[in-house]
Amino acid sequence: MANVIDDDDLQDDTWDDLPPEAFDALEQDALQSTQQHTVALRPVEVAQTYHTLPTLPSTSVRLSKDSFQQQQTQTFGNGFAEDDFSEVEEHVAKLEESRETERRQWNRPATYGQPGRAENGFGGMANPRGATITKMESKMQMDQPGHDMACKEAPIHDSTITNLQAQIQQLMREREELKQSLHQATSEVLAKTGEVKIVRANQAQHEKEWMRRMIAHEKQQEAQVAKAQAELAKTIHERNSLQTLNQFEKQDVREETLKQKQARRQQRDANLMTPKKNRLASYRDGFDDGEIMAMSPSRSGGRSRIGTPRLGGKRKRRGIDDSPVPMLQLSQTPRPVVDREESQQSIHEKLSARFHHDDRRYEFLQLMLSHRMSRNQPRTFEQLTKYCPPTKSEVSMASILLDEMSLVDSKDDTFIIDVCQIFLTQWSRCVEERYYPPIPYLMSLLISAMATDTSSKAPSLTDNLVRVAQLTAEVHIIPRHHCVPASEECIDIDVSACLKLLLVTALGCVHVQEAIRRFWRYMRFDFVSMLLYTKQRSEDVLLMLELLELGVLEDSFGPIAGGDEATQVTKEKNILDGMATLLLPVSATDRTIIERDQMVDIRLAVLHCLGVSCCSPHSGRAIARHPTLIARLVKIINDEMDALYSFRGDHSRCAEQVNLATRVLFQLVSTYPEDIDLQEKLSVISGGTHKHRVGLARLTFSQGLVLEAEIEDEVVEFARSMLDRVVTPEEGEALAAAFGV
Repeated sequence: MANVIDDDDLQDDTWDDLPPEAFDALEQDALQSTQQHTVALRPVEVAQTYHTLPTLPSTSVRLSKDSFQQQQTQTFGNGFAEDDFSEVEEHVAKLEESRETERRQWNRPATYGQPGRAENGFGGMANPRGATITKMESKMQMDQPGHDMACKEAPIHDSTITNLQAQIQQLMREREELKQSLHQATSEVLAKTGEVKIVRANQAQHEKEWMRRMIAHEKQQEAQVAKAQAELAKTIHERNSLQTLNQFEKQDVREETLKQKQARRQQRDANLMTPKKNRLASYRDGFDDGEIMAMSPSRSGGRSRIGTPRLGGKRKRRGIDDSPVPMLQLSQTPRPVVDREESQQSIHEKLSARFHHDDRRYEFLQLMLSHRMSRNQPRTFEQLTKYCPPTKSEVSMASILLDEMSLVDSKDDTFIIDVCQIFLTQWSRCVEERYYPPIPYLMSLLISAMATDTSSKAPSLTDNLVRVAQLTAEVHIIPRHHCVPASEECIDIDVSACLKLLLVTALGCVHVQEAIRRFWRYMRFDFVSMLLYTKQRSEDVLLMLELLELGVLEDSFGPIAGGDEATQVTKEKNILDGMATLLLPVSATDRTIIERDQMVDIRLAVLHCLGVSCCSPHSGRAIARHPTLIARLVKIINDEMDALYSFRGDHSRCAEQVNLATRVLFQLVSTYPEDIDLQEKLSVISGGTHKHRVGLARLTFSQGLVLEAEIEDEVVEFARSMLDRVVTPEEGEALAAAFGV
């Protein structure tokens, strides 16, 4: 019979391959489908369900969580493939299409089995309790005729599809959980790997640092050994010299001793000669001849050796102290007896001291009268005879000076200071009368006079000298600042000479706190500020920067304002603005008379001045609070490191700029961290943060070879310390990897 199902068909390999969990799941699905719907499945529907579901892919079957994790563990590392459930989804779609088709057929009257049977059970038998159909009952129903066709037409229940979809969603959720677990585990592994790399990099860095220190220590030990060996060789040489000298001395002693022995031997040989006969013969009477006098001593050939004692044998009178009467008290003490030789010596010393004091003044006058501005020029006083002041056109400048110098009291100890005041007075008069030709000669005389004893002369000359020197230098400084030519009548004025004179005066006042403060009170802010721009000559700018190094005081920097503290702070900021301007590179459009190669000297002078200023808390805090100086220092470090690798002609000077700028930056960052907002300071230049990190990273990972040979080791340590403050360990690891460390 065609509709009879063979028993062997029930023993399909598909059912045998199903795991027990899948088979139990199918039974549970069948049980739920019969309990949740009012219309019971026909036997053919159950058979159709059991016959159709085993053909699904194994991924559509609900697996346990452990088996799914085992399957995903085998594919760990490759991710979860999206195609694992594609077959299930495709089959579900087919089932939904067939469900719609069968639903339309389900509404038509069906005649399965015998007529008159109820359609709510298997084979027409009702199942009021909704019990689960056993495998034997299902097999018996499948043996009935027409079962094959019924199986083909039986529709699939909605609960089966719903359960399969629920299983798919459950598997998807489990897959997402496994993905999250995998992502978390991967993150932990990456974190651990990064930590291990950081530890290894730090260990490698420490090893390199240790090797570097060991090499430096070995070099230091070698230098110490070489020094000790040199000292040892020197000591051995001195010992040999002393031994040689000692041998010579011994030889001299031996020769001298030999000479003395020979002299004594000769004297002894001379004493052994036959003595001469005395003219006086003894009386041979048993008495000493000295006790017997000759009858006529004048006629005798000699006199007795022992004569009658004279005054020495008289009896002496007792002293006054032996008198019982007390000694009288005199009204005047007797004058001490002065030796005549001692008095003459004292007079000689006083006269010599006086003559020496007077000779020094005469030497000073001789120095002034024979002074020359240069070796090939005539004497200065001869040159001054050619110039006559406008107010005294009949008298030459030399005659005026000599007349006033002759009136100075030579007994006064301030002779040299008075002469210098004469020079200053004539200089000031020439400036007021705008008579400039004799001023260079007066300045030269004044510098020579102060050079004899600057420390004692400068404090007394500060008031007039500082004022007159600034007024004289302004005849060129102001026109240069406004980019206009100076007057031809002041062509003989040398600004550098005025600044040198101011520098000598400041050096003479620096040892006295009150004197140096008085010097800077007379210095004007506008005069100092105008000399801190590239419109001036490079020599003048360098002299002003050198002069500013002497203006670093406890509570001020540069000129001292007479007003309140706010005015002083504003003036100091203006001076720092000028110094910051000098740190900028000179562009082709700048109106300046300074060459580009001269700017390197100016930069070095500015950096040196900033380094000196950082030593004072007042000026160091002013530099730290300045809005642009920190950024300019960072730009110099970055730009000069670029120039360092280009190996230009001024390679050593680039390294010197890097060393000075790094020292100043480290001093500011480490001493005044509360006054420095690094991000705000670096924002004033383009890419400030990038330049800061790159410049410090280059210094930090510098090996000190070839192009980096002139970078100091201490500067490398300063750069490493500053870089550690601004980067995280991960960023430091990235920088180290970028530099191949």
